[in-house]
Amino acid sequence: MFDVSKMNIKCRDCGTEITQLPFNPDPERLDSIRCQDCMRKFREQRPRRF
Repeated sequence: MFDVSKMNIKCRDCGTEITQLPFNPDPERLDSIRCQDCMRKFREQRPRRF
């Protein structure tokens, strides 16, 4: 896990502050990061690809 607490990243969907990520974030895409709960909901809603 990467400690991103000093980067002031917020979830794009719910606005929750994100302090840890399982990957090193791309600085150009910080506005598109979701928290674990929102990412789970996002994955459940999108259609599966075969």
